[in-house]
Amino acid sequence: MALGKLTGIVGVGSTQTYEYREFGEFDVAPNSSGEGEYEITYEYWTYFAGQNAYRVYVNGQLLLPDAGFQLNSANWVLSNPNVPYDCINGACRPSSEYNTPGLYPSLSACEVACGTGCSGKCISNKDWLTIQSLASHLKHKNCS
Repeated sequence: MALGKLTGIVGVGSTQTYEYREFGEFDVAPNSSGEGEYEITYEYWTYFAGQNAYRVYVNGQLLLPDAGFQLNSANWVLSNPNVPYDCINGACRPSSEYNTPGLYPSLSACEVACGTGCSGKCISNKDWLTIQSLASHLKHKNCS
């Protein structure tokens, strides 16, 4: 899964107009192509403000069931697409979370490896304990 936001031109009921909007973050799995890509598809929903309005799906997932978009106006924007990740105790974590090395270039790459036991690139329990110990020692230290 990868966090991202959906943007586009959406019908606004209170004004009976269409406006550009950005919607919060959603967790959507990359498509099965192995490329980690995202595909937007449209489904006719209703007639609104003199136009057809469409529901938008990202990789087959309906994120906003009550929103009608103008056709071809929606975009899927990944949040922090180039943040490196590490597999820690079977879960993918951004390398910045625990200041780990960032063995995987993206969340999707980490999820592939982490799902199969990290493919030999897991941080060992000993290394993890060292990270925790160092973090606790530095917690109250002024490093500036």
